[in-house]
Amino acid sequence: MLSVFLSLCFRECKDMRFCRENINKTTPVAWSISNPQVNSQIFTADLNLNGVSSGYSVQIYEIPTGGVRFRVLMPESQSSYRYDILHDDLIVNSTLLTAKSDIEGKDDGDHYTIKTHNFEIKIQKSNFAIQIAHDDDNYMNLNPDGFMFIEDGSAVENEEWDGKIETFPHGKTAVGMSFSFIKDAYLTGLHESTSSLNLPDGEDRRYARDAYSLYGYVPFFFAHHKNLKKSPAVFWMNPSDLTFSIRTKTDSRDVRFISEGGFIDFVVFVHDIDDLMKEYTTLTGRAPLPPAWTLGYQQSKWGYMNQTQVEEIFSNFSAENIPWDVIWLDIDHLDRKRPFTFSDKFFYDREKFFSTLKQQNKTIIRIADPHMAVSDDYLPYKECIDHDYFVKKEDVPFKASCWPGNSSWPDFIRSDVRKWWSSKFTDWAENVYPWNDMNEVAAWESIEGTLPKDAKQLNNTIEVREVHSIYGLSMTKGTFDSINSRRFRPFILTRSFFAGSQKYAWTWSGDNSALWEHLSQSIDSLLTSNLNGQPFTGSDVGGFGSNTTKELLARWYQVGSLIYPLFREHSANTTEYREPYLYKNDSDIYSSILRSIKERYRVFPLLYTSMERSSRKGIPFAAPLFYHYPESDVHSISHQVIVGGQLMVVPVLREGSDSVFVTKPGEDEWYDFRTGEPLVTGTHSAKISEHVSAFIKGGSISAILSEDVSSISESLKSNVTLIISVDDDKESEGELYYDDGQSFDYKTNNGSARISIKYEDKQIEIKCKGECQYAPICDQIVIYGLQNKDVPHFKIDGISTSVYDHKVVISNIRVQLGQSQSIESSISNKTRNIIISISAVFGVIFIIFISFIIQRQLKKNKADNNYESFADEK
Repeated sequence: MLSVFLSLCFRECKDMRFCRENINKTTPVAWSISNPQVNSQIFTADLNLNGVSSGYSVQIYEIPTGGVRFRVLMPESQSSYRYDILHDDLIVNSTLLTAKSDIEGKDDGDHYTIKTHNFEIKIQKSNFAIQIAHDDDNYMNLNPDGFMFIEDGSAVENEEWDGKIETFPHGKTAVGMSFSFIKDAYLTGLHESTSSLNLPDGEDRRYARDAYSLYGYVPFFFAHHKNLKKSPAVFWMNPSDLTFSIRTKTDSRDVRFISEGGFIDFVVFVHDIDDLMKEYTTLTGRAPLPPAWTLGYQQSKWGYMNQTQVEEIFSNFSAENIPWDVIWLDIDHLDRKRPFTFSDKFFYDREKFFSTLKQQNKTIIRIADPHMAVSDDYLPYKECIDHDYFVKKEDVPFKASCWPGNSSWPDFIRSDVRKWWSSKFTDWAENVYPWNDMNEVAAWESIEGTLPKDAKQLNNTIEVREVHSIYGLSMTKGTFDSINSRRFRPFILTRSFFAGSQKYAWTWSGDNSALWEHLSQSIDSLLTSNLNGQPFTGSDVGGFGSNTTKELLARWYQVGSLIYPLFREHSANTTEYREPYLYKNDSDIYSSILRSIKERYRVFPLLYTSMERSSRKGIPFAAPLFYHYPESDVHSISHQVIVGGQLMVVPVLREGSDSVFVTKPGEDEWYDFRTGEPLVTGTHSAKISEHVSAFIKGGSISAILSEDVSSISESLKSNVTLIISVDDDKESEGELYYDDGQSFDYKTNNGSARISIKYEDKQIEIKCKGECQYAPICDQIVIYGLQNKDVPHFKIDGISTSVYDHKVVISNIRVQLGQSQSIESSISNKTRNIIISISAVFGVIFIIFISFIIQRQLKKNKADNNYESFADEK
């Protein structure tokens, strides 16, 4: 049903001239280069078309992150109306993008060779085909089929769509480029869509729209395969309407990009996937560490009618001992659905509502959309009019319908407008955070339900056509500037995003539905987002639109509890209420939901440590198997998720199923997360009355809370159980991260505790760096993968050691993880081996000694016998 809706509302390639005329071209464009040279760390060459100067030139240089930038320069007559990625630092770090490393160039006759620190680039002079090699292996070809094109700005007729007219003041403005990889390569990226993790052959479009999983996009993708030593990647730095095609040929996997405007401007990377993520996020920015409460359970609904109803929800959560941390307020709480207002019909005592939640250490999320109601009695609208802040069409503020009725939209590409927007949050309480929704933008009754491409931004100097898909990014930058200036760390949720959005906001997949396929697709979306540099994301648990079934809801809670950073149950105003306690009459479903929520809090130490590592290093919070096992045949497996590099979750995604098939990846040992049973590839029980299937990696050390808690603030103060999962050598190591959960002090060594733990030779080595007062107390240790002879006996008074089939449980302890120390075993493996060796030596000596005595006795007996014989003879 969704696909039919999309085909009626939104255009495809065939419906847009710029794409329709170019996507399937088979005749190569006759490019060639002249005057190639390397000067001042840049390769430059003139681009000729049909042997005649085109007025274009190409630049190629290596940037400090390790990538190589390719950019086609245009004459002023064609470039003045295009959006330059370096307009500001919204998308990329402009200092890094323009910094250059030393390169070498050599003219080799029919081609020109560039050597950088990481690449050898061969450029064919006659057709401008480019080969990218690394360590003598060819990883990618650019323009192999002569597809690259730049439209010349010639006049074009207006287009009509859904009864609306779209004009083209600058004529034909599209640009295109092609890339090819090895035939068997998997391609991943270009988030967001309803596609699978590995992109299929065919055409698809990326353009921010008000529709499920189409709200934004990241023009970054990479190739991967077990036979590829490295992963080649492309970051296409162009925010205009993008269509791409993927085709598998007899000897290659080919990709074509067409953007309606902008420049041919992209960065190529070739690296292992982990370093690829680090390089990409160094350029586009990394997600800041959020407050710890973001990992708690969050309750939301469009349709909460008033303050009394919401307060009843709080009371019911408390009465049923259901942990929670966050309540979301949708447009219901606003006066006439206008941003930054309060409805007197919703609130009977607003001050009481907010103060009570603050006293309970709970967080409130308020929706703050970009549509400004067209009304002189609405102050934000009047301020925008007075300062000329709105997006315009035909020299007047553009207007269309949205939640408040007739609306206009601020032009957030302008820094002064972002500054004005920031000022709107200065009076928000410290426990109140913003939710930027509807920011694609959603402009009903306009063409494709969004801002028309021929509207103008940047003081009427540039078309929306050029910058459409960064509206959400620019909006959240303004929101972030305000929230980030407060005493505590920021949190913002945005529906629309682009490359670089991770610096300012979390994302989610938007208005999904209560469908099993949407549950499954949420994992593809989560993983693709993580592999596109945006780790902190999620999907509405249970599905936003339509009523859910009990089975689907319980399974969705299982997925969200261990996989989603954003664990929020949210639904539309047309759906039934589904707060967890409403399912008490179905014991199996209710216990399953409650178990999932409580386990979310139990695994807080593991999740928070993973979140900090992701923020600091720019790597995924959750990743598919191939990220960690690129040389294994697991590249097609998308629904086994590894969180934090050590917890593998395999959820049920099919209706009526009570089992899952689990592939044991690589050569590592994996153990059942809760029982310690070694993992074997095959079918595993996964009844709805059980926990979601999860496995912990051998050789890792993680931590969970030892007891249930009611909030994240309690989690930060609770005792932990160490889970030591040994490898084949009976060793393991891991890290825990703790801080105060809310301040910016973590940015210094004195504001956080980083605890490294190592298990080796039956001993535990603990080292803490930083402000170790934040470190928790360990009151239990569980070890997986030991045989009876390997069980340690730690020198701790009163200790209790219990040995089970697959685990060893050590309790009655109180170990300060903030104190660097060694916990020794009464007999370590080393000591045991020494004793065995010494015993063996003494055993050998004893045997030799006994043998010596026996031999002497035998000789004596023989001599005595000889003497007696001789005497008898005499």
